[in-house]
Amino acid sequence: MWTERKNRVADEERNYNIGMDEHGKLMTVSEEFLKERIARFKKYRTTLLNLQDEFEMKLEICDADLKVKKEGSESAND
Repeated sequence: MWTERKNRVADEERNYNIGMDEHGKLMTVSEEFLKERIARFKKYRTTLLNLQDEFEMKLEICDADLKVKKEGSESAND
């Protein structure tokens, strides 16, 4: 059963210009300053690294719980 909350990293509203390129393919273009974009992606990176640490810790806890339960069921079968 999935117990983790949904966590959006990038839920910002952006203004996009939508149009067709020279080959007739749909494309979007946004105007954004490079420094702002870099800062935004650094924030995303920090958020994702924190989530990675959190999930790795939870995985270690689950692995330890599983090991204890397996050992308990093996000793009960003896």
